[in-house]
Amino acid sequence: MSLASLGRKFTNISANWPGSTHDSHIFNTSNLCHYLETNNRGLADGLILGDSGYACRPFLMTPYLNPRERHQQRFNRAHSSTRSIIERAFGILKRRFHVLHSEVRMKPEKVCRVCRVFGACAVLHNIALTRNEPLEDVCGVHV
Repeated sequence: MSLASLGRKFTNISANWPGSTHDSHIFNTSNLCHYLETNNRGLADGLILGDSGYACRPFLMTPYLNPRERHQQRFNRAHSSTRSIIERAFGILKRRFHVLHSEVRMKPEKVCRVCRVFGACAVLHNIALTRNEPLEDVCGVHV
């Protein structure tokens, strides 16, 4: 489960769960969720957008489940468009680090190593964005 800013930088990563674990469960048990609930407030810079698998909270906006009204449909379109930032962030991350393109098979006792690799890739991705490093394809050509 990850959060990304409008600039496609990763701002929160929880990579210590199996891939089959639902993001909402990971979020509900995260330090970030606990912090936001304990302090009974939203984020200073905005809100977290989640899909319909999450429960709506003061700090977490989810789409309408069955939007009937026009304003609800517009909200859902805007929500989906804004939430696509995380998908684009993952797309850039995977283009930058090809090791993330496929499933990493590892012995159960080595799984934490995969989590560290993902975290390291995300940190390097953020640094590359900060430094305006261009994406390169496999042959070293700028994309």
